[in-house]
Amino acid sequence: MLGGAAPISARNARCVVWHARGRPPRPELAAALNRPGFRVFRCDNPFSALAHACALTGPASATADESTIMLLVEPAELEDVGGFVDAVERYSDGALWVYESAGSPCLRTAKAAEIIALRNESDKPQPAAAPAAGTAQAPKLKLSGEGALPPERSAEVEADTPSPVPDVKFRSVAPSGGVKPPTVTAAPVAPTMPPGPRAQTLLTDEELAMLLAFEPEKRTS
Repeated sequence: MLGGAAPISARNARCVVWHARGRPPRPELAAALNRPGFRVFRCDNPFSALAHACALTGPASATADESTIMLLVEPAELEDVGGFVDAVERYSDGALWVYESAGSPCLRTAKAAEIIALRNESDKPQPAAAPAAGTAQAPKLKLSGEGALPPERSAEVEADTPSPVPDVKFRSVAPSGGVKPPTVTAAPVAPTMPPGPRAQTLLTDEELAMLLAFEPEKRTS
């Protein structure tokens, strides 16, 4: 189940943050997630993010009083985000958040239409990679004597040409012996959120309460 608010009654959450490699979360986002009761696991590839999101045991798993949040940082920069969303929807139970620096609001709960759009990202054809600027194309190899053969040589070549080899069709063989895929054990990624004041303009207590679906604490003067 994805989307919607995380149904918990306290400020405790396990937040799996997936960002592009070499593009860590912005300081304002890191500060917004640096809250009491928030355990943050940063991942820079879909395999680590999926392992953390679906963890049932170990340090990365959610406790009884925690909700699970999958936070996609700049989804347009992530690799195979559609496949990740589809897998999380099948094997995990939590809320999906999206952070886009150009969005409004930039940190938000993913709606149903947005989840469908993310899942459809995997179906889009990927453009062919263009050669890097300044990269010279390798010259075409030309064999010695390449070109049209004289009539007397053409007859010799035809006589030496072997008969065509018939097509060989391979039969798929199912693995035997109960072979299982290797187990992937994902080590928790220690949060490296910088200390400092909260980014109140990014995520206030009231906004966090709306995302997590709990009543904010009453402040006393």
